[in-house]
Amino acid sequence: MILLDTHVALWLALDPEKISQPGVSAIELAHREGRPMALSCVSLYEIARMVHRGRVALDSSIEEFLNQLGAQFSIIGLTPTIALIAATFPANFPGDPMDRVIAATALAENLTLITADRRILLSRVVKTIW
Repeated sequence: MILLDTHVALWLALDPEKISQPGVSAIELAHREGRPMALSCVSLYEIARMVHRGRVALDSSIEEFLNQLGAQFSIIGLTPTIALIAATFPANFPGDPMDRVIAATALAENLTLITADRRILLSRVVKTIW
């Protein structure tokens, strides 16, 4: 299973040409093989917050959009293990709490994270595709 970073989930729904070719290939392979893809629960919060602040425009209500994401992806909740991993990343890892929880989710669940976040990619703390 693969884990999509928040921006990748948004791009997949609203602007798929922004996703890298390796990311598209991983998503297409998961679809072909019938493997579920996942989102961290904090991605739902981040998306709701972006819409509320006017940074993202949707054709549907935010509730409908979040429900669609919930139907399309496995949503992984915050667990004690994920919280501990997120709190103990090395100094070279980004300090943003949402980034830390998303990456910790990938580590705790042994998932590969599809992300364009350069800081996460450069940290080499988690398996990534971009």
